[in-house]
This record gives sequence, structure tokens and C-alpha cells, in this order.
Amino acid sequence: MVIHQPPMAIHQIFMAIHQTSIVIHQTFLVICQPLMVIHQPFMAVHQPPMAIHQTSMVICQTFLVIHHTFLAIQQPLMVICQPLMVIHQTALAIH
Repeated sequence: MVIHQPPMAIHQIFMAIHQTSIVIHQTFLVICQPLMVIHQPFMAVHQPPMAIHQTSMVICQTFLVIHHTFLAIQQPLMVICQPLMVIHQTALAIH
């Protein structure tokens, strides 16, 4: 019986800690429940603007890709065009 006492005391300490944590958990649940109810309509209102925002982001990204593509095409054309413009200007001056 003497050997059994210390483990029993330790067990009771752990049980007390466990009970306390259950009480804390239930307190948080009581606080959380109304907050969740309040949060729901805000989320419902937030959803459509978010969807619009994400759609506009995709559109914007697409335009950026198109823009960069045009820039990539424009660069070599400018390199080709520059000397042609010089030749054209010279031809006009001679003419």
C-alpha cells in the first residue's frame, strides 16, 4: 500500500491538470461560439468581393503576360527598324 501512494498522488495531480484544461477548453468554446455566429455573416458578405478580386487578378495577370509578350516581340523589331529608318531618312534627304 505504501508503494502505491506516490503513483496515486501523481495520478491525482495529472487528473486535476486534466480537469482544469477541460474547464479552460469549455470556457473557450463558450466564448468562441458567439464569435463564430457573428463571424458568419461577415464571411458571407466578404465572399463575393473576394471572388471579383480574384477574377480581376487573373484578368490582370493575363494582360501582363500579353504585354510582356508584345514587349519581347517589339524589341527585335526595333533593332531591325532603326537602320531601316536611317536608310529611309537618307533616301528622303537625297531625293
